[in-house]
Amino acid sequence: MTYKNLSVGKKIAVVFAAIAAIIIAFGVFLMSELKLVREGTVNFTDSTLPSVLSVEALKYEIASNRTTQFFTLTHRNDVEEMKSTLQRTQRDSQRIERMLESYGGYCGV
Repeated sequence: MTYKNLSVGKKIAVVFAAIAAIIIAFGVFLMSELKLVREGTVNFTDSTLPSVLSVEALKYEIASNRTTQFFTLTHRNDVEEMKSTLQRTQRDSQRIERMLESYGGYCGV
């Protein structure tokens, strides 16, 4: 029995069965690809996004500390205020170093 010898109803049934098989195969393929997309999204939200946020926080802290250091240059007449500002920048620098260490430990660097 070849396809030529089948009745019209059986030919239509064979074609619909083939289409159904192709749709099922395509659905299985899409489900596996969707699983990969989910895994990538979970990886992004669990590891990449926190790293980006940590870098942004570090960037802000470093910029703020540098601005304060440059601001210290304007205290030419007030030595005590200059010393106070320098001590604050040293504390900020130590905090930034701790943030860098925790970032390095978090990222496995």
